[in-house]
Amino acid sequence: MACALTTGFALDTDCKGAHGGVRSLRIVEHSNVEEITTSAAGVVTAITMVASKKFFLYLFKKEVASIKETENTDEENETVEYIQEFSTKFNRLSSIKRAELALVAKNVTIAIAEDNNGKFWLLGEKFGLTKSGSRETGTKFADFNGSMLTFKGKELEPFKEIDATIVDAITA
Repeated sequence: MACALTTGFALDTDCKGAHGGVRSLRIVEHSNVEEITTSAAGVVTAITMVASKKFFLYLFKKEVASIKETENTDEENETVEYIQEFSTKFNRLSSIKRAELALVAKNVTIAIAEDNNGKFWLLGEKFGLTKSGSRETGTKFADFNGSMLTFKGKELEPFKEIDATIVDAITA
């Protein structure tokens, strides 16, 4: 049985201006998200949270954060999976950042990434994300000093865009 295609699309060749990178990340424990409502077009239109829970906002320096999704198709098993990954770095080591990032590492999380085009993307919707990372001082005076973070997860569907009008209400 074939999966029916639904539409075609034109390349965006007339209008340049898409920008790479991620501006911010919002994170919450996966268990604190009760329901995600998605429109027929595949856009998240509502996220219902456990009472008094909100996503925590993390901001970054420009050009240090990215999201990536890899689609893996297994021909033999006829399966598709999506590997979602968010990576960034925080400058300067500190005990406050260390403690908070250690808590994040102990949880399965769900995240909202805001790209540099003003779009919001949901990562870890069904199965969550796990964090790994490193902390380093560097060697030379001009070397990086801080934390490197990576959040990874596997999903059965690609990450979804989130309606920008709902983000502020679910952010602490």
